[in-house]
Amino acid sequence: MCDVLLQFSVYLLFSGDKVLNQFGIQDPVLRLEKNGSKLKASFVLDRNPTFMIMNAYLPSFFTMAITIASLFLNDQIHFTTTIMLVLTSQLCLYTLFQTSLDGIPKTAYLKYIDYWNMFAMSVSLTNFFTLFVWEVLQYKGIQNPIKTITRVVIPLITFIGVFLYWTMAGLLHFQYID
Repeated sequence: MCDVLLQFSVYLLFSGDKVLNQFGIQDPVLRLEKNGSKLKASFVLDRNPTFMIMNAYLPSFFTMAITIASLFLNDQIHFTTTIMLVLTSQLCLYTLFQTSLDGIPKTAYLKYIDYWNMFAMSVSLTNFFTLFVWEVLQYKGIQNPIKTITRVVIPLITFIGVFLYWTMAGLLHFQYID
């Protein structure tokens, strides 16, 4: 006696949302196989950049801006207040960095979000050391020229870095769009 296994496939229509928070679904194909006991699905996930912009880039950008704003606070504000602002911002940036790593694939190479996070944390750390140097030099009488220079240079370098990053990221994004 010979058992014959009949194979058949029934194609189903995908009627769900094709745009999710983090991904867009392209070319969905659903098939019922083996007498309806097995469902095979194939689709392409297209990453939605808005998700990362809203959840990683904008919070870190504004946190970075807060650390730069501490350079322009009134000189009468106590050193510990401004330094705590920058340290808290540094901790927030590190938390954002870790959160952004959770939502992307693990790779051996650096991705653009990694470069952004390193840049934001570097700006914050630079502001920390700048405030520290200001406090040390307060008693030497050369604080005012250094304050003026750093109040111009740090925001300028930050603006150039942000501009270059977004220019390169935009060019790469549009290069890989179908």
